[in-house]
Amino acid sequence: MKSKRRRLARAATYGPSTETELMAMTRLHTLLVRGASLAGPTRLSGRTLDVLLHAERRGLHTVLVAGKEADLHTPVAAVCRFVFASEASIALQAQAMWGKEQVRLTDSLDDRSLLRHAKALPVPESRTLLRRLQVHLRDLRARWPTPLDRRRRTQ
Repeated sequence: MKSKRRRLARAATYGPSTETELMAMTRLHTLLVRGASLAGPTRLSGRTLDVLLHAERRGLHTVLVAGKEADLHTPVAAVCRFVFASEASIALQAQAMWGKEQVRLTDSLDDRSLLRHAKALPVPESRTLLRRLQVHLRDLRARWPTPLDRRRRTQ
């Protein structure tokens, strides 16, 4: 019998219909945000702001997918850490703004290509095994204090 291994989504594309799902994804590393020219959000307000704040609190990579140069100058672009572009002129302008390490030139802006490039990004510090273990242990310690912790509180 062939074992089926569940593939975990490490990157997801933001869209109005995916807001609730994105907030619930625990293993997510990267949030792809399409630029305004690719039917993405044009301003930071409402649910868009909530999702981007949630991603920032969790320490996820936020990636702007820029279809035109105007996408680089939107309020949403200002909060993204990385930029994916399929045109060299857009990538060069983005490099001047974000730096060479933060910009990736993709062969196309289809989902498959974007996800492939998102997987090549380094794992965010907040998503490493060591960090997740530290957070989990801190939560356990808060729920079930050790006898030493109890003595410190009473002194």
